Amino acid sequence: MQHLGATDRVWVNNRAVVTFANFPTVNLNGQFGDDKFNVSPVGLSATVTTINVSGGDSTNGDSLVVNGAVGGERHDRL
Repeated sequence: MQHLGATDRVWVNNRAVVTFANFPTVNLNGQFGDDKFNVSPVGLSATVTTINVSGGDSTNGDSLVVNGAVGGERHDRL
């Protein structure tokens, strides 16, 4: 995730970038199989206040890596 100009951007695998603005909550939903999420929320617009991650159905386990600054972070298992 990245903030650029007046919008925020997110990448899904190596596909096209998704650009959005004025959304306080971002939901990242995995599907079937094992999903790996890498979230770097530092620098997003102040509008984004919540990022929810759900791995969906997994065979061996989903993973979540959060890159950020110290303080105010919350880490939960998927």
